[in-house]
Amino acid sequence: MAGSRRAFDESVALDAAVEVFWEHGYQNSSLDMLCDAMGIGRQSLYAWLGDKRALFIAALRRYEEMITPPLILEMLDDGARGEKSVLELMRWVAKQAKQPGSRGCLLTMSVAEFASGDAEVLRVAEAQLDLFRRAVEKSLRVAKKEGTVRSTLNVKSTANLMVLLRNGLMLAARSGRPDSGFDALVQLIERHLGDD
Repeated sequence: MAGSRRAFDESVALDAAVEVFWEHGYQNSSLDMLCDAMGIGRQSLYAWLGDKRALFIAALRRYEEMITPPLILEMLDDGARGEKSVLELMRWVAKQAKQPGSRGCLLTMSVAEFASGDAEVLRVAEAQLDLFRRAVEKSLRVAKKEGTVRSTLNVKSTANLMVLLRNGLMLAARSGRPDSGFDALVQLIERHLGDD
């Protein structure tokens, strides 16, 4: 019946779906695994979102809400603390990657899994990764204006580089390597940003 309340908590079910997709990826997450984790039947899933693909897109959006550090929002708002916030953000990424049992990043995994596939899934994942890029770019523009990074720094290229490094760290984390030179990478970034 239209407008009736669901017999399950959608946010709890979606959080459970995020965990399954994050652990197994899209292709290796069966509907049975997802429904079992969410505590709902297939018919409830179909009535709620439609299908596995729609659930995955909703899970990607939910994941981004769950993992976006407040620092990114501050950086997007006003470029908070210039290059210091960029370094703090990259240290945060390295720390997440080094956590025992780190599964990497669902967004990065999704871009890799769907590289030549579903354009809509890629758009959702890449739009969320773009928050990271825009936050870094805005903070670097502030830093350049304040003279705390080298005057020749190419802000756009450096922001793109930070996204690539972030994704590389997350893929290394997913591989199960506890430390793939993460701290050394952050030191290289610091030197790259350094003043003239």
